[in-house]
Amino acid sequence: GVTWYGSEAYCQAIGRRLPTEAEWERAARGVNNFLYPWGNEWLRANARVRVPSEGESDLAGEVGTTPGNISTFGVQDMAGNVSEWVFDFYQADYYLQNPSAVNPQGPASGTTKVVRGGSWNTPPFFARSVHRQAYAPTDSLLFMGFRCADDVEDASAAAGTVDPASLGTGLDTTSTTEEEAPLGAQPTLPPRPTAAAEATSVPDLPPDAGSSG
Repeated sequence: GVTWYGSEAYCQAIGRRLPTEAEWERAARGVNNFLYPWGNEWLRANARVRVPSEGESDLAGEVGTTPGNISTFGVQDMAGNVSEWVFDFYQADYYLQNPSAVNPQGPASGTTKVVRGGSWNTPPFFARSVHRQAYAPTDSLLFMGFRCADDVEDASAAAGTVDPASLGTGLDTTSTTEEEAPLGAQPTLPPRPTAAAEATSVPDLPPDAGSSG
């Protein structure tokens, strides 16, 4: 239930920042470009999502309550539970403009921000690590949250020996609600550590505050 502005303000207050969209996806998919944080096969027990055929939806849970929901980098709950704000403005074709870019920082401007990961209120389709959604940065919805990221001093060490050109395929390039989006290409970057954070007590900022444009 926190806006993009509130999320960014919280991260800054503890000396962190929101991850970029590319960082978020790298942390979720790992060096093997998995479709889900744990692999390429959908496993119902690994994610809190809404499955209408099962009756009532799951609700958000504490981090780590679904042990299988962990990426190869050790990052938890990147599928379902709560959707997560990232730093970037949303642009449908941004990653198609320069598909070989490493560590892309997102569009310079826009009107909506990117949300990733799906939530307890979305179908399993949205829990794919390649799925993108866009919301106004002033939106405050019960299924939306965030995580904070920190920089590593030696990004080349974090990158390992993976060839960036071989990674990042299969990204949705359009924002959708209940319908499947076409797939495109996604550049990648070295992983950076992330940490989940609650922001229930952080006041939201006005729309012109905390924006980095």
